[in-house]
Formats: sequence, C-alpha cells, structure tokens
Amino acid sequence: MITVKVSKDEVQIRGHAGYAPIGEDIVCSGVTALYQTTVGYIADVMNEPLTVKESKQTNEYTLLTKDLSDEAKVLVGAFLYGLKLIEEEFPNHITIEQA
Repeated sequence: MITVKVSKDEVQIRGHAGYAPIGEDIVCSGVTALYQTTVGYIADVMNEPLTVKESKQTNEYTLLTKDLSDEAKVLVGAFLYGLKLIEEEFPNHITIEQA
C-alpha cells in the first residue's frame, strides 16, 4: 500500500501499491506521474527552489512545502487532489493521512 502523509510543511509518500507487479502497477504509475510533474514544474518551469528527499530503494519521497510560494502551493494542492482521486478509485492500494 502507498501511504501519503500530509502535514503543514511536507508531503511524504511511501511504499508500493501492490496492485500489480513492479513496472506494471497503474496505481504506482499514477502517483509517480503526478509527483514527477509537480516537482518538475515547480523546479524547472517556475525555477523555484525546491527541497525533496528521494529514496528509490525504499520507495520514500518527501516534498518539503514550507517555503514554497503561494503559486507553487496551488500546484501541490492539485497534486494532492489527483492523489485523492486515485485513492477513491483504489482505496486498498493508497491511503492519504493528514498529520
């Protein structure tokens, strides 16, 4: 199961959805696409400093949101909305917790 923990200052994503084998899992693919798009847009298009901690070995990704601009925080909100839609469709494979 993918666990997403959302707090005032960060978004943590951990785990594997377990919907299908690694490399074929549409839940993981959806989460990854949303994450990469959000992080890439903030860092590359907006040229905004962004702090992320990533460990592909342990499937842990943390996006620090404390120092983001209001515009970047809107993008993070859209990212979280997308995750919520995935959670509604696949509740046994992703959970979102407010910390």
